[in-house]
Amino acid sequence: MKKKLLIKVGAVVIGAVVIVATVLWIRKHEAAATASCVMMLRQIDGAKQQWAIENHKGNGAQMTWDDIRSFFKGLWNGEPPWDECPGGGHYTIGPIGRLPSCSIKKHQAAFEAEIGRPPNPQHAADGSQPFGSVTVPTTLAAGSHR
Repeated sequence: MKKKLLIKVGAVVIGAVVIVATVLWIRKHEAAATASCVMMLRQIDGAKQQWAIENHKGNGAQMTWDDIRSFFKGLWNGEPPWDECPGGGHYTIGPIGRLPSCSIKKHQAAFEAEIGRPPNPQHAADGSQPFGSVTVPTTLAAGSHR
């Protein structure tokens, strides 16, 4: 009888250890996916800024993945997993003046918290000036800087 009780207690303890280990592994995996996603969103944002400056584009300008592909050279040999988040979500580039986004809200919130900006605002607090990932002065956007 004591032997059966000991076996049951041992099974419960082993089960609990397995459950705790599984939960810890899942959390670690989720944290890694979030960190990778935030890094990719930063890369996308930087590529958008470079594209806007080089192409004299201002807020609201649209671009495609192919437009910003060249800014990823050295990372993934210019062939990143363009729209796939490591957590299973999808990236959206967004126009100039808006942050890129991930379809996984937790990842997007982590990105916005890291860069210290409100989520994709359309206007500044006074409503007068659009802002976001990059604001290109109108003189640059118009090409009159030459």
